[in-house]
Amino acid sequence: MKVVGLVAVRMKSSRLKKKALLDLNGQPLIVNLLRRLKGAKRLDDIVVCTSVNPDDRVLLEIAQQQGFKSFAGSEDDVMERFLEAGKREHADVIIRITGDNPLTDPGIIDAMVESHLKTGADYTRMDNLPAGVTAEVITLAALQKAYDLAVNSSYSEYMTYYFVNYPKIFRLNIMAADRSVSRPGYRLTVDYPEDYDVMNKIFTHFKNTPAVSLPNVIQFLDEHPEIVQVNADKKPAPLDPDINTELNVPLVN
Repeated sequence: MKVVGLVAVRMKSSRLKKKALLDLNGQPLIVNLLRRLKGAKRLDDIVVCTSVNPDDRVLLEIAQQQGFKSFAGSEDDVMERFLEAGKREHADVIIRITGDNPLTDPGIIDAMVESHLKTGADYTRMDNLPAGVTAEVITLAALQKAYDLAVNSSYSEYMTYYFVNYPKIFRLNIMAADRSVSRPGYRLTVDYPEDYDVMNKIFTHFKNTPAVSLPNVIQFLDEHPEIVQVNADKKPAPLDPDINTELNVPLVN
């Protein structure tokens, strides 16, 4: 059973330009993430998964410099990109990791993979964590099925939608975060300038601890609520309510 982490990252970003290259303690954001992912024991491989757009070549170069595999696929169809990368790596299970989350927690990834394999799930995630520290575990076969259901590939960046709204088709494994790290109101992703400000403060504080644990980050933020407030009003873009009209099966209630 081969488990492969696929890091979705591109240079195109509307709210925060070229955020993958933003500096955090002397290294690009994406490099900090990749080095952190090395701590995940249940990942057999890690692949930087970007697109064929010429602007994204710099990400392929960074992956090579850092000793990671890379894949360049469809610019707009994220599910196709993941499927092709997973097939190339002969993966049975992929971990969807977002490239703008430099504090993605390797321990949480390991816990989700263990639970995913134990339960025989198609899709596993952990709820109630801060935004930006988790990932999603998906069997490649289930990803193929979800892709086949998607009539409009322009919506494929919302691949999670196809799993959570079709529990009669996919076996879902929704885990609960431990109370010590259950802070769904905290934002530890980088999508806005305010997010980058928060991340800079965290990385500066822990500059001598590059592999700082999530509980320690949470404790630091609990002790500094003024930092949490910097990006507290920033919310992820809502899922397009019309997506369900693009599927070729009825919405499961």
